[in-house]
Amino acid sequence: FEGHNYGFIEKDGRDYVFLNAQTGIQIWDWTDIMKPTHVSSLKIPQLTKGAYADTTWWLAMQYPYVYLGGTNTGLHILDASDLKSPELKRTIPMSKLGGFKIGSLFACGNLLVCNTFDAPGISVLDIADPLNPKLQKTLKETFGYSSLFNGGYLYGIAENPKVWDLHDPENMKLISSYKGEKLGSKGGYGVFQDGFLHQGASSGYAKIDMR
Repeated sequence: FEGHNYGFIEKDGRDYVFLNAQTGIQIWDWTDIMKPTHVSSLKIPQLTKGAYADTTWWLAMQYPYVYLGGTNTGLHILDASDLKSPELKRTIPMSKLGGFKIGSLFACGNLLVCNTFDAPGISVLDIADPLNPKLQKTLKETFGYSSLFNGGYLYGIAENPKVWDLHDPENMKLISSYKGEKLGSKGGYGVFQDGFLHQGASSGYAKIDMR
């Protein structure tokens, strides 16, 4: 499926990648990148294929746990301890995640940052207990099409990017909003390097100085 985000681990001297699938995930062995080997797949009953509903949109890793943003089906938590037989451990509905479809999400330490797409919705969850996330805070603020969580800041990937400070999850706050000309239609996806946000959109690319 459309690869919004991947998960990587090294285990027993081998390199594994976790990929979105329309109905769940696929795990591949990429140790020899010229000979990729399929390890396993997991289908989740609620995911029946789609683009903005009934499908997986993003994944985040805190191995052995995998967090899947399942759009209108909520958050799916998987245990991939056995790479050949990953298991669905828990599904949490939208109603307990802020009330919006789950798109991009990021696991960092004890934090899980969840966003929707093309609508207001940012939630932060405590995942100190990996299988029992606790909702800490929700902001009904529009951030763009997707997001990027990096260094304690959440970057909204949009025509006019925004930045929220999430160092204190109980007091998330907008700290800047880009004031220049619009950066491509509909926003898109971003990566961060050396103080710069690299943003790809439907109509082009932009490099933004965030220092």
